[in-house]
Amino acid sequence: MDENNIGIAPVPIPPKLSITENKPHFYLEDIINDCLPQEDLQPFFFDASKIDAVLIFSQKYIGQPDELGYELLEGFITELQALDRIPNDIIFLHKAVELCADSSPLLPCLQRLQERGCRIKFCENSAQFFGFQDVISIGSSASPADIINICLNSKKVIRF
Repeated sequence: MDENNIGIAPVPIPPKLSITENKPHFYLEDIINDCLPQEDLQPFFFDASKIDAVLIFSQKYIGQPDELGYELLEGFITELQALDRIPNDIIFLHKAVELCADSSPLLPCLQRLQERGCRIKFCENSAQFFGFQDVISIGSSASPADIINICLNSKKVIRF
């Protein structure tokens, strides 16, 4: 033993990693199972139907509060629910919380998005301020801190 190496911990050797074959597909099961606890596996699964993005709507229109602005918003959400890939989250702030209410004509589109795994959130402060907290029938309330965390943990945030 070399005198210069006294007190130095040995370098751990990583486990032997292998790829197993199952029919025509290759899986990294051994790598994942040997190196990570089961609760850490979720981030490694890719959902091709979702985009790591957040859409934020703060008004009941896009652009200007005129007929075209209202039609654009309706068209965007209607088309969004029909796309192959949808965002992880949609957040409604300010007057847009009304779009989550029972009387909203966009409710069926938002329900379809939610069924497909899109998380619908509405600002609890906005819902309370405008008196919608008792008539909102889709999504879940989010505090300003929740909304900030959702945005900071997403790859892309788009505000309309």
